[in-house]
Amino acid sequence: MRTADRHLNRQAAAPRPALFASIRPIVVGSLVSMAVLSSWGIEYLVQASSNTGPSVPSSLTPPALPSAPAQARRAKPAEVDPLAPPPERVRATDASGTVMSKGDESSQAPGAALDAPREVLAMLDLRKQDLDKREESVKQAEERLLMLKSELERILTKIEAADKRKKDVKDKVEKTVADQQVKKEQQAAETRNQHQAQLAKMFETMGAEDAAARLEKMPDRKAIELLRLLKGKTAGSILAAVRPERAARLTEKLLTTP
Repeated sequence: MRTADRHLNRQAAAPRPALFASIRPIVVGSLVSMAVLSSWGIEYLVQASSNTGPSVPSSLTPPALPSAPAQARRAKPAEVDPLAPPPERVRATDASGTVMSKGDESSQAPGAALDAPREVLAMLDLRKQDLDKREESVKQAEERLLMLKSELERILTKIEAADKRKKDVKDKVEKTVADQQVKKEQQAAETRNQHQAQLAKMFETMGAEDAAARLEKMPDRKAIELLRLLKGKTAGSILAAVRPERAARLTEKLLTTP
């Protein structure tokens, strides 16, 4: 009796392993699907919370399944398409301290890109203003230099005119002095000639012996000058009355002295 019961129990329990083996893939697939859906839902909620600003309360986030097969199955979508990774969920803060996602940063990137050209344009504008100021300063300096140059040329013209007038006056004075000197020399020469003519006339009217006596007392230079003023006949008669030694010396000097 007991043997028959055991046999019946074995027959009744025999199909259970086969049934569990046939149901097990379905159960595992359902669990994996639930895990994948749960992970996608969590990612969607996190992205939505990052876009809207406030974070999602932890009470609304469904708990993740702790099973290892589910975690292994979650990694499979990334392996299926490695060229299309999910978007980064890195958060950053803007200038006001508000938490923003990568999408918010990309949305604000055009504004920052526009601010950079504005800063460059502002710097270029300041540079242009600085260059304009320098150009104006250089222009003013050039104008001052031109004014100084004109003033200097005017002063130099005055100085040259004054120098010319001074030179003209000096030349005129020198010419006047030279003319006066020439005139004086001419007058002196005329006076000397007159005196010499008078002296020659006096010696010509004088006797030969008296003239020779006076000639003996004169230096050789004066005696020669006097003899040259006299006529040849008168000079010969006077030399004949002079001592022979003195007469020979005076005759020699008359020949050699110009």
